[in-house]
Amino acid sequence: MRAFVIAAVVVVASASAPITDPCKKIECGALTCPGGSKLAEVPGHCCPYCDSTVVIPDTKDYTKDAKEAFKSYKTAKYAGGTGFVQTPDITDPCGKIECGNLVCPGGSKLAETPGHCCPYCDSTVVIPDTKDYTKDAKDAFKSYKTAKYAGGTGLLQKSPSITDPCGKIECGNLVCPGGSKLAETPGHCCPYCDSTVVIPDTKDYTKDAKEAFKSYKTAKYAGGTGLLQKSPSITDPCGKIECGNLVCPGGSKLAEMPGHCCPYCDSTVVIPDTKNYAADAKKAFMDYKTAKYAGGSGSQ
Repeated sequence: MRAFVIAAVVVVASASAPITDPCKKIECGALTCPGGSKLAEVPGHCCPYCDSTVVIPDTKDYTKDAKEAFKSYKTAKYAGGTGFVQTPDITDPCGKIECGNLVCPGGSKLAETPGHCCPYCDSTVVIPDTKDYTKDAKDAFKSYKTAKYAGGTGLLQKSPSITDPCGKIECGNLVCPGGSKLAETPGHCCPYCDSTVVIPDTKDYTKDAKEAFKSYKTAKYAGGTGLLQKSPSITDPCGKIECGNLVCPGGSKLAEMPGHCCPYCDSTVVIPDTKNYAADAKKAFMDYKTAKYAGGSGSQ
């Protein structure tokens, strides 16, 4: 029979040195977190951070990767190797390169790419292309002789007198991010990244319609000032302000704000917070006397 001896070590903290609050003289700013994140306090930090609430599931099948890793584990970095299956005459090009600690944002995951020394953030968002290209195919068939891939100018030339405005313009290699696709726009020489995200507008405009009916005489489209004037002494603060042509990106819509002269792009993306705060509530109740809002130091 083997005998096991358990030694208990008691560490007694010195009571002579007073505990100094490192966060006492630090004033935290009013942090506003964007969509897809929430305000979170981190132990050991004086001020809160914006913590992502977006969970990206990893559905990749790693069976093939596991087999390849098993074959080359003797050369793997965690086993003290170079990370390559080496032959005596091959030099590791990544030998002196140190990869940083890359943290990928929501909608992407860390992925290693063959031929690269360090990993990248690879998008996990799949944007389906549901456009019907029948009409485009017919138009392309009619004009294929002038298409760029056939050596033409890309324009339908009606006569020798028409000059191609795009003749001397060279378009760059545009790579569109997730949520958009490459699209050619009539009247433009080069393609653009066009959003494929459709944001449905489910707002009920009944109340807005009633308010608009009451004030239509002062509305800008009716020649008015856009404000409800109560008396001649009220000056329109927006009278000399000209609003630009604002185009909102995917995930937002144009919205007018009371008290503002020009509209804004208002987000239509709702990020649900499904976290269970029961444990946090119990912890906060136990140490509320040391919380900053109770006049404490913020630490035990």
